[in-house]
Amino acid sequence: MKARYRQVRIGDVAIKEQLDVVINNRLAPIRTRRATDASKTGFLEAVFRSGTLSARDIARTTLMEVKKAMGLDYFRQPVTAECDGSRGYI
Repeated sequence: MKARYRQVRIGDVAIKEQLDVVINNRLAPIRTRRATDASKTGFLEAVFRSGTLSARDIARTTLMEVKKAMGLDYFRQPVTAECDGSRGYI
């Protein structure tokens, strides 16, 4: 196909039409699964919620490690007597 294209035996429109068919065939099972999952009440929300909580935990741990490595973990000292203690940390 590449050789035919370079020799101008096949045009841009024909190439794009073939590409469209290949892409749509490749995406068809993904689209079917997405439609099935979207029809389940609350399924996507549960997946998003679970992913969000998981990502949040990973991000929190990573950020704590980065702050510690940079010496920026000084706000994690216990509350002193002169603080009101409402937040637990200064």
